[in-house]
Amino acid sequence: SRLMLATGSMNNAKVVQQDLFDIAQKIRIPMDSLGQLYVRTAEPMRDLGKTSKETMNMVEGVAIALKLGGSTAAEASSVLLQFSQSIRAGRLNGAEFNAVAEGAPIILSALRKELEKTGKQISLGDLKKMGADGKLSVELIQRSLANVLPEWREKFSQLPLTVDDAMQ
Repeated sequence: SRLMLATGSMNNAKVVQQDLFDIAQKIRIPMDSLGQLYVRTAEPMRDLGKTSKETMNMVEGVAIALKLGGSTAAEASSVLLQFSQSIRAGRLNGAEFNAVAEGAPIILSALRKELEKTGKQISLGDLKKMGADGKLSVELIQRSLANVLPEWREKFSQLPLTVDDAMQ
């Protein structure tokens, strides 16, 4: 029902639910975590004119970032909550920035990579200041994750299956 509210119709909810299931199976993470992230970010992303597919790619990007970074379940849970709150707020800063920096620093690397396309080197301190100034927008986050997602998918495909993954 939350997916239906987030997507606007039962048919859209069914498509999104299947996409979330496929991603959860491929990445070997709990579907409920992905579903919560999708539901929490769908409306703000839609308000920015982003499609369901763009939202799904961002959700997948965050999930893969957590796996690539070796986050514990507690860290992943914290990052997912804080990340979704930053999307709702329209920017990554404060406690949300700190949670991502600690639990999924690879996301900050993606932001740096995107920002460095301007030719300027960006340090972690620069990112933190940009976050404090409200300059790490949802648009920038979404674009950064979309641009690194193919690379992350490739890296993820090379990770060995763990016992925890098999249980998942």
